[in-house]
Amino acid sequence: MSNTSFIRVTFLGVVLAALAWFATGLLQTLLFAERVPRTVAPRGELAQFERTATDVFDAAAPSVVYIFTETARRSMFGRTAVS
Repeated sequence: MSNTSFIRVTFLGVVLAALAWFATGLLQTLLFAERVPRTVAPRGELAQFERTATDVFDAAAPSVVYIFTETARRSMFGRTAVS
């Protein structure tokens, strides 16, 4: 195999690998995403410990700040990881 043929084959392999890398998210969306949103079921009554926690939070709410932090990062393989 000559030097130019090797370079062409290597370049083609890199381009195909890059296309496969970036198409992963699109393919996952097309193949595995639900087309119709799921129906929302009404929830029942809260359990006793849940009501107690809610009451404690409501009583302390004027003096407490509730902060929820979520970070989305893309992994090396293109999938989104949430932490």
